Amino acid sequence: MPSRVWIYWVPAVLWAAVIWYASSLSLGTASPFQVTGVDKLGHLAEYGVLGLLSGWALMMSRPDLGRWDIVQGAMMLGGAWAWVDEIHQFWVPGRTSDPLDMLADLAGAGVGAWIAERVIGRERDRRTRSPQAGPREGPEDYGPEQAGGSRTQEGPHGA
Repeated sequence: MPSRVWIYWVPAVLWAAVIWYASSLSLGTASPFQVTGVDKLGHLAEYGVLGLLSGWALMMSRPDLGRWDIVQGAMMLGGAWAWVDEIHQFWVPGRTSDPLDMLADLAGAGVGAWIAERVIGRERDRRTRSPQAGPREGPEDYGPEQAGGSRTQEGPHGA
């Protein structure tokens, strides 16, 4: 594993710091996040970004991991940070610690990790796939013989 693998984690760590800072701010009574349910969308979005960045970091730093392992790993990291953040919010004036917030955080991390796996993971798999590496996506991945054509003048069944 390259020694500069930590560089892939910088965006996720910076985003986790942004989450920590935002949850350190006291909310006033006029805050739109005090409306029931609206705050859950905020949690879903902020942890969605964390899940996406964590999923990307896992893919780049651990190419040996499977796609499902990446989603699970990013969800576990997001869930752990959500737990720490909810404990932190318990001590912030004007904030509360809510298990439903943690559930929204975990869901957001899962959605973000899934998006990373589907978009970035598919591209990673496409670039690293060898001919023996399993299922193929379409006829453009095959040679003319396998795609229904033939390289000879005789046709697909020979002379």
